[in-house]
Amino acid sequence: MTANVRLLRADFQASRGPLDTMPKRCVGAGRVAEGLRGDWQRQLRYVKEHCGFGYLRMHGLLGDDMGVYREEASGRAEFNWQYSDEVYAPRKRRTLDRFGARRVTSHAARKNHLGSP
Repeated sequence: MTANVRLLRADFQASRGPLDTMPKRCVGAGRVAEGLRGDWQRQLRYVKEHCGFGYLRMHGLLGDDMGVYREEASGRAEFNWQYSDEVYAPRKRRTLDRFGARRVTSHAARKNHLGSP
């Protein structure tokens, strides 16, 4: 078996352009449902205090674990925004707002194409 050797060189004095500061503005936080957990909120608070950020990027807002949508036996759609409000609702100073994070939602959610809360 022949060993492949790869030599990497880095000039730490050289600069190829301005430093990307996006990580200071937007961080990924996993699934929205995790925002309901106290341990997740404590970890987010720690990151906010030590690193700072302005936006959170999460996924799963309309996932089954958020309980937003279900159908009655008759087939009628039923929407429940309780868990979403628990994480996002600014009027109640919920989870994300306590950290000073702004949210960016999809175009469909902003236009309320999914039904009335």
